[in-house]
Amino acid sequence: MGGWHDFRHALVHSLYKSQEVRSKIISKLVRHSSEAFTAKVYDHAEQSEIREALAVVGRRLEPKMEPNRVLNETNP
Repeated sequence: MGGWHDFRHALVHSLYKSQEVRSKIISKLVRHSSEAFTAKVYDHAEQSEIREALAVVGRRLEPKMEPNRVLNETNP
């Protein structure tokens, strides 16, 4: 467990996610046939990114309410 391939994958994945180097260059460095293949291999959705995306959707869908206002209030 944890051989050369795992090291390469972890290193290239972190480089890809950091966006410090263009994906086209990464593709050339790791000798992939195309940039699309490199993206397919290294562009994983992290759990934290999924949680943040769901939080954004939740904020957009939740009703806008004034602070301290009681629901079903009979008097305006």
